[in-house]
Amino acid sequence: MTQKTFKVQMITNEGEFQWAFVDKPKANAADPSKPPKYSITFLMDKKNPTTKKKLIEVDACISDALEKFFGDKKPAKFHNPIKDGDIETDANGVPKYPNNWYFEAKSSTKPGLVDADRNEILEANAVWSGCRGRLSIGFGAYDVSSTKGVTIYLNNIQLLNNSAPRPGGRKPAEEDFDD
Repeated sequence: MTQKTFKVQMITNEGEFQWAFVDKPKANAADPSKPPKYSITFLMDKKNPTTKKKLIEVDACISDALEKFFGDKKPAKFHNPIKDGDIETDANGVPKYPNNWYFEAKSSTKPGLVDADRNEILEANAVWSGCRGRLSIGFGAYDVSSTKGVTIYLNNIQLLNNSAPRPGGRKPAEEDFDD
């Protein structure tokens, strides 16, 4: 049985978005029978002093979620959603996200999306890999099939900079037809 305990949301520092499925939910490749989810991978630069402060806050949220769910019997080993981009590697042994901490946040409902001035963004495909912004996230502990851990829930997204090249090099129509 899946059980979850939610932690009051927190706001991340500015980071980079990767694998952004925020307009249309992504199917679960491991189990297609599960409902698709909105998701985004969020990178936090290790050299940024704000990242170090936020990681302390993230660790406190993870500990709080574990304590609320497991009480005094917190698991010694559990799935930690925060990953080291220098240690986690691809199939060829290349670091996934060098010089970054990262995590994936998911939601079964479409996250809210605003710009730097907190104006709602209704435009489809406004977020892609390489864009920068902040996330509103929540934490939940779980114990499913002998696997214990904490997951991160995606609440909302603040897009701060979408000047990164679009995937495939495709320009927006208004740029193609600029006089």
